[in-house]
Amino acid sequence: MRRGENLLKVDTDELENNLRLAKSDLKKATVNNENVKANYNRKRKLFDVGAISKETLELAAVQLKTSIAETEDAETKMQIAQKKLFDAMVTSPVNGVIANKKVNVGQIVSAGSQLMTVEEIDSVYVTVKVEQQFISEVQIGTNAQIKTDAFPDKNFTGKVAVINPVAGAESRLFEVKISVDNPDFILMPGMFTEVLIDEDKKSIMLTVPRSAVISRKGQNYVYVLDKNSDTVKRQRVEIGELLDENIEIISGISEGDEIVTDNIDKLKDGDAVNVYGGGGN
Repeated sequence: MRRGENLLKVDTDELENNLRLAKSDLKKATVNNENVKANYNRKRKLFDVGAISKETLELAAVQLKTSIAETEDAETKMQIAQKKLFDAMVTSPVNGVIANKKVNVGQIVSAGSQLMTVEEIDSVYVTVKVEQQFISEVQIGTNAQIKTDAFPDKNFTGKVAVINPVAGAESRLFEVKISVDNPDFILMPGMFTEVLIDEDKKSIMLTVPRSAVISRKGQNYVYVLDKNSDTVKRQRVEIGELLDENIEIISGISEGDEIVTDNIDKLKDGDAVNVYGGGGN
């Protein structure tokens, strides 16, 4: 079912008759209005030459105003009749499938009755439950592979869209919703699926001892050794996770850089240091 396609049609015999009557009434009102207008214009000319009284002209003017109002009223009634006939055809507002049909051909229904439901399923959510020891490995945007017994030879791909931050009170499982494109309406609400969420593969983590990082005014720094001059340079870094006595460095230094780990609170840019043993973090 595509947007704009017909869902159902109400019996239109009475509506079509009403529209014919409304058109006929409008035609009569239009003809009458033209005659009344012509009569007013004649009397206006007679009044201008003194052939009729002012009262006679005013009566013709009132008749013209009444005729105009009747014509406008007839046109409004015709427009209402047209809309009712147009509304007799109910079309789908979305792309989807018909579900929960509650009406049959020839059945009389009252205004406001729910006749059917159109499920919008060009994109669907696949819901899975994840144990708490694995929830940290699931991230928004992570790819997921979906299979269903209804189509065993077809694979679907989705992305994690919603992660409920609160576990179920009884199951202690976290609800994860995976958004899946479904342009052919193959996946239906209520289907059972098998889901494989891709691992969140991270690059090799760069760490340094926590003692090597100094924080000043909300910024984090390390002192990097210049191997050619045995002096140090203060380098701003972005830190990540704390891992026991080490800390993750997201950016600011590279693997192989040698850094100072002791007495860093006494150092400043350009200070010379004594290097013992070599090597670094």
